[in-house]
Amino acid sequence: MFSKGFISACLMAVGVLGIERVQAQEQATASAGIEGGVVKGVTVTAGGSGYRSVPSVLLTGGGGTGAAATAVLKGGRVALINIIEPGNGYTDAPTVNIAAPPKAGTVAVGSGPSLLLTGPPGGTNRVEWSSSPTGPWLKWTNFVVGALGQTVVDLSAAGSTKFFRTVVDSTPEGFVYVPPGTFLMGSPIWEDGRDDDETQHEVTLTRGFWISDHETTQAEYESVMGNNPSNFKGSQLPVEMVSWRNAVAYCEQLTAQERAAGRITSDEAYRLPTESEWEYACRAGSTGAYCGDLEAIAWFFPFSSFTTADVKSLKPNNWGLYDMSGNVAEWCEDWYGAYPSGPVTDPTGPSSGQYRVFRGGSWNDGESNLRSADRDGGLPDKHDSYSLGLRPVFSSAP
Repeated sequence: MFSKGFISACLMAVGVLGIERVQAQEQATASAGIEGGVVKGVTVTAGGSGYRSVPSVLLTGGGGTGAAATAVLKGGRVALINIIEPGNGYTDAPTVNIAAPPKAGTVAVGSGPSLLLTGPPGGTNRVEWSSSPTGPWLKWTNFVVGALGQTVVDLSAAGSTKFFRTVVDSTPEGFVYVPPGTFLMGSPIWEDGRDDDETQHEVTLTRGFWISDHETTQAEYESVMGNNPSNFKGSQLPVEMVSWRNAVAYCEQLTAQERAAGRITSDEAYRLPTESEWEYACRAGSTGAYCGDLEAIAWFFPFSSFTTADVKSLKPNNWGLYDMSGNVAEWCEDWYGAYPSGPVTDPTGPSSGQYRVFRGGSWNDGESNLRSADRDGGLPDKHDSYSLGLRPVFSSAP
């Protein structure tokens, strides 16, 4: 699931070694098409590798102005380019310039021993240590890199042999990176189908996160949990008949499995999304009632034939996420409760409650339940619904 490699770093002091763990890095490329003087689309020609955050995309040349686009990441690669503004006056296709992935940080060990970490200014790098070059590795600290790097002293290293490495966050396959940002959560009072529990308020998410581009399938669930509780059977159908506790247990077991295999570190984990993360990812920059054309992106009543559909059967939203509306509803981490009335940062919902939130609507719901702001809740042990599943988030310590 993850691509990780090791290279040697500079040895600066006897008895203390430095190594670093990095991922292969390659810049993504794409080409644009025009029609009637505007940019009609951008096709990714090479997804690149090693991206940990969404790169900038610039459209230059072609005789026109005003075109703008944004990238979608999946598994550390650029998977999709969405047009934000088509521009005007283009006589030729503009050149698409996608920023290169950030260079990996390095750690050098000096006398004391002091460690100098270098890398992209402003970037956070995790430093781990071990008494053996093969691990096990333990988290020591996080560095925020300045223009001249960052130096600290490990006072515990005197008289011992230690190995250090910098860690590049894993980029899981099948997951899409969602960048930090601010959005309006909930719905305006004039939205058709609106409920009273959707008080519109500003939410700022200060950290990006990786979220699965699809609902957890029955094959994935069974490979981790050893059983398949679903009513509608099929390996690529979304798992359902899953309680909130089942969903949490799946994330915990998947985390343990991936750590044991050495594919993720002790600071990385799978979990359910918070309700605000879920809605932010669902909206994918949209501000209307729906995150796209429902018949193109959503499996819902009366078109569903009273059953679920294979995941990724329909089109994704603008950030490359499938079935955010319809197919099965998805459990979130939060307790269900009233929204705040003012702006909030990184909310996690009420501290307690009776019901847990689930979002997205399902195969047996009508249009109003597929709105980006629609919310519902169920008892944590509720497992008798043919329309409740999950979609995990992958995250690491700040």
